[in-house]
Amino acid sequence: MGFKLKKTKHNGVPVLGLHGRVSGGDTLKVSRKLEALSKKKFDRVVVDLSKIDFIDSSWLGAFIYTWKLFNELNKQLIFLIPPGIILDIFKSARLDMTFTIIDSLDNL
Repeated sequence: MGFKLKKTKHNGVPVLGLHGRVSGGDTLKVSRKLEALSKKKFDRVVVDLSKIDFIDSSWLGAFIYTWKLFNELNKQLIFLIPPGIILDIFKSARLDMTFTIIDSLDNL
């Protein structure tokens, strides 16, 4: 299964879901999509990482960049990450202390 982006909404909040096997080359596609969403009227956007099982440092860099972009626009970038390896990666990089992380869309 290849990598796919799927944009949905939950209670009016855009949710950008990442599905499948991700690679470093896909970070540009996700960054561009998040940049485009940052220019829309939404005050917050969720990045759903619940359907992937691996990210590398290029992903973390892209997420930090887009998080800063959203902050500069007084918007919120939220990460949906259930317990598991992706959350452990965020915690080991101490990003859980900076980013808003939820484990369910019900926690929006």
